[in-house]
Amino acid sequence: MPKPKSPKVIALYIIAGFGHLKPAIALLDQIKDKYPKIQTEAWDIYADASGQSALDKNSLYNRISTHPLYLKFWNRLSSPNSISRFFAKPAQRFDLLSNHDLKQRFKAAISQNPNTVFVSTHFTPANIASKALPDQKVFLYVTDIHPHPIWAIKRKNIIYLVPVQETKEILISYGIDRNNIKVASFPIHPTLLKNNQQRAKKRIANLKKEHSTDVLIISGGAGTGRFQMENLLSTFAAPAHDNKVNITYLASTMKLRNQLKEYRVTEGLPDSAVEIDTYKPENLYKAMKWAEVMITKAGGDITFEALAEGLPIYTLKDVGAHEVINRRYLEEVGASRPLESNVYPWELIHHDLLTGKLQEMAQASYQAGAFHREANTPRVIFEELGWDI
Repeated sequence: MPKPKSPKVIALYIIAGFGHLKPAIALLDQIKDKYPKIQTEAWDIYADASGQSALDKNSLYNRISTHPLYLKFWNRLSSPNSISRFFAKPAQRFDLLSNHDLKQRFKAAISQNPNTVFVSTHFTPANIASKALPDQKVFLYVTDIHPHPIWAIKRKNIIYLVPVQETKEILISYGIDRNNIKVASFPIHPTLLKNNQQRAKKRIANLKKEHSTDVLIISGGAGTGRFQMENLLSTFAAPAHDNKVNITYLASTMKLRNQLKEYRVTEGLPDSAVEIDTYKPENLYKAMKWAEVMITKAGGDITFEALAEGLPIYTLKDVGAHEVINRRYLEEVGASRPLESNVYPWELIHHDLLTGKLQEMAQASYQAGAFHREANTPRVIFEELGWDI
């Protein structure tokens, strides 16, 4: 009798920024850390035979997030109202009609190893997999507190994984069966989970001292492009010259990275005062571990990663209704403040540092991230499947 194959988890993602890639890979690495007997694999569903993703800088997502007119339309479409729900259904049907080859790939994976489960961090692959495999459970992790109505796929074999109870309630309002929704920790990469408590304690202690503050700034999409990043660099130039801050920029594209490097020269700043690199998961995790303050927009993945790490967050312009709700959530738990257009960023941060507000934000962030540091998503999935791991 042939030996039964080890269970396999295949993570499905779409490269649209890194908001869907990072949690997919983080989940697999959590599984590899805790359950080494389980096989893991990751699929970019838009990748061609060479592995190159078809979603690049010319993709619809990137056009929407950088063009003010497209963005205005997207913000309206992403609000939880009846009109946006009407638009969701045609988009879901288009997914199913345009991915015949992917459906066959799903079926082939199950035929090779029946003990295989698909976990998606985007509605498109979950939609296709659930239709291709009607007798298999497919897991869909919702990466924002407020899911766009397009996520509301009403199929009995899709199990929704959500980061907070509020997300569960929104999905129920969309008509999803409450029994198919599980609250599970946001997939945080093990790199951020290791030695986390020691870093949080050191960060809070450092914020109580007068020393050079380490600030991490992340760019990407509308509100965080070249113009906004150069303005930020200008406002931080004086404190950087005076050794009051150390800045790290993570730019969303190579082009923006090079433009910021040129602007750094214009401001007369040394590389040691303002480091500039590209926004990649490995660069992000490294920077987050030493940062004391983060400046970014409230994307779904970075929201929960920042909380898990215990970083205080100053937020930039929201892109879509989901980021509005993410930002409000961060503010409600006491971990965040918006950067107002009429206040210089360093003036606000320095004021918060001197008054103790920044330390309070760091403490609140770390406390709010406790659930996500539990890394319980693999266990939630295996219990739902009945796997005795």
